[in-house]
Amino acid sequence: MRIAIVDDCAPDAKTLEDAIRSHLDKRGRTCEICRFRGGGDLFETTDALAFDLVFLDVFLDGANGIDIAERLRRENYPGLIIFTTVSSEHAVDGFRVRAFHYLTKPFTPDDIAAALDEAIERLAGDETMLRIHDGSAVINVPLSQVRSITADGHYLNLSTANGPLRWRQSFGRLADMVAPYPQLFACNRGIMVNLAHVDDLTDDGCFLMDDGSKLPVRRSSRAEARSRYFDYLFKHARR
Repeated sequence: MRIAIVDDCAPDAKTLEDAIRSHLDKRGRTCEICRFRGGGDLFETTDALAFDLVFLDVFLDGANGIDIAERLRRENYPGLIIFTTVSSEHAVDGFRVRAFHYLTKPFTPDDIAAALDEAIERLAGDETMLRIHDGSAVINVPLSQVRSITADGHYLNLSTANGPLRWRQSFGRLADMVAPYPQLFACNRGIMVNLAHVDDLTDDGCFLMDDGSKLPVRRSSRAEARSRYFDYLFKHARR
């Protein structure tokens, strides 16, 4: 789960981040949390639209959180927005940008936990997307369709059930981006597989994919590959 916190008050942002991490740890969920002081910082990142959830302060120094939310929606941000505010006076504006929730400061850990649980439930009902930035375009690929991703110089090649896709990005940056998704496993230098599309782990150290292709596992990662694969099978018992 990828979460952004946009708040120019460092103590508030840290309190929020600590509460989020504490609650998600209790639920056994991994997360990546990025903090931004304002909309400028948020939109300077290459993956501003890739967060599952954005906690957005309404009253920022020299900016309005509602305006930032409007820009997110104009750029087709598909995730959830939770406003943090000292007042509910902007609630009507929140409807316009499809705000998911309001947290009124000072909020408690229980307030944050309740909002997170609702967000997790909503996100669980949506298809998780791998958001690819190809130049100025953002391409959303359902994670369930991703079979494998391989590096080719400065480019990445994506294999899906619906055909290939190629775009410019470093493999390291991709690995950081997909860290919250345990079904994606980097089995070799420049090779990542979706364990949901693995049919077998062969004796010669390869993942046999459901399209018949074989992807090699580096020798030093074979024990981890076997453990990750069988853990996945156990948690997602196939019929």
